[in-house]
Amino acid sequence: MPELPVRPLALEDLTLAYAAALNDPLVVRWTLARHRSWTLDSATAWIAQRQQTGHVLGAFLEGRHIGTACLFKQSYTLRRAELSYMIWDKTCWGRGYGTALVQSACLAAEHLGFLRLVADCAQANAASQVVLERCGFIQTGRGRRRSWRDWWGTASIYYARVFARQRDA
Repeated sequence: MPELPVRPLALEDLTLAYAAALNDPLVVRWTLARHRSWTLDSATAWIAQRQQTGHVLGAFLEGRHIGTACLFKQSYTLRRAELSYMIWDKTCWGRGYGTALVQSACLAAEHLGFLRLVADCAQANAASQVVLERCGFIQTGRGRRRSWRDWWGTASIYYARVFARQRDA
């Protein structure tokens, strides 16, 4: 797996290239981001909102922001969080950076005290399935991920990763 620096994402890290990627149908085809148009201001506002309610990590290659992971819908009572992630720079696809980003997000979640991390991906998104399974996630079910814009939903696979402290307890 390649080395990929991952750190909390600062709003100053966001660029016009990031906003442009969010408008690229190929980049966002598996995400809910596909339902809107993005500007740098709207992308910055969205990340700022995520930072208030969760943790946002940025992946950097040679100092350049190439991907983002979010830990959201966090429950410190249940000690669980949800994970979303995206390598948005298409020149970095297929090189192991998604796996490196998710591994770093798992380490962050465990460091924050979460015992369970859940994620989902479209059944047609084979690359994301490989990333999650390489990072120790197991399939927990299948269903349809729905949104108010996509009532029929996307056929999805649900995953979970349980950290060692919970298995040993």
